[in-house]
Amino acid sequence: MSYQLLRMGMPISVDFPQCHQLAQKAIDGFRAFLREIPMEKRNIFTFLPGTTEEIPAVDHEDAELGYFLRNGRRHSDRKYDGVGGTYDRKDLWHYVPRIWDELGKRNVALSPETELWLRHCHELFEECQRCVYNFARQEHLRPTGLLEALHSAERGPLGHTHALRLINYHRQSADEPMGHGHTDRDTFTLHVAEKWPAMHCSKSHRLFKAQPDKALLFPGDKADRFLGIPAFDHYVHDTTGRSKEEERWVVVFFAHTNPSP
Repeated sequence: MSYQLLRMGMPISVDFPQCHQLAQKAIDGFRAFLREIPMEKRNIFTFLPGTTEEIPAVDHEDAELGYFLRNGRRHSDRKYDGVGGTYDRKDLWHYVPRIWDELGKRNVALSPETELWLRHCHELFEECQRCVYNFARQEHLRPTGLLEALHSAERGPLGHTHALRLINYHRQSADEPMGHGHTDRDTFTLHVAEKWPAMHCSKSHRLFKAQPDKALLFPGDKADRFLGIPAFDHYVHDTTGRSKEEERWVVVFFAHTNPSP
C-alpha cells in the first residue's frame, strides 16, 4: 500500500520512534550555535565542492556540508537579492559524518557544547538512514545501488551520499511562501520533524503533517530515474501567521542524493 501511495506522488508516514526527541536535540544545538557563534566566524564551518579554503557562508547554492545562510530571494527571478529578499530567509546546517574530518583539516577547535551537538546530529543521521533503508527493503525497492548506498554511512557504489539538513527559518510575512514549489534531488526525503506544519503539495495544496513517532517520506528526482516514481513537488507556506512572531525550524534527511564535495 505504501508503494502505491508513493507512485501517486504522495508522502507516506513511516514509523520513526523518538524522531521528535532526537530532532529537538539537534535543533537546540543548532540554535545555540547560531546564538553563540557570530556570523563573521561561521565561515570555518562552510564547505563547498572542490575547495578546502574558507569561503563566506552566505547564499551558496552548492554548499552541501556545514553551515550556510540563505539570505532571501524573490520569486519573480528566483535569484538571491540579499536583505531585500521577500522569502526563503533561513539558516541551514548540513550534517554528513565526513564533517568531522573536514573540520579537523581546518584545525577547528570545537567547544564541548558544539561537539555534543554534532554527536546528536550523528545519532539522528544514523536513525534516519536506518529508517529509510528499512522502508526500501520492506517494499523491495532494489534499483542499482540504492540499498547499498542507504546502508553506507558515506558513499555508495554510485558515489552518492546522504545528508541531514537542519533549517531555521527567519521571521517573515505569512503572506509569502517560505519556499516556492520544488522537488528534491535525492531518491527519498525523510521529513523528520518541524516546529509546526507548513509543507504543502504543489498540485493539491494539501498541508501534510506527521503523526507522533512517525516521519513523512516522499520521493525525489532520483526516484523518478531509478524507480519510475514521480518526485513530490512541494512548497512551504505558513498560513497560521506564527512566522511573523517566531522562527520556525525543520529537520529533513536526504537519502541517496547528489555527491557532496
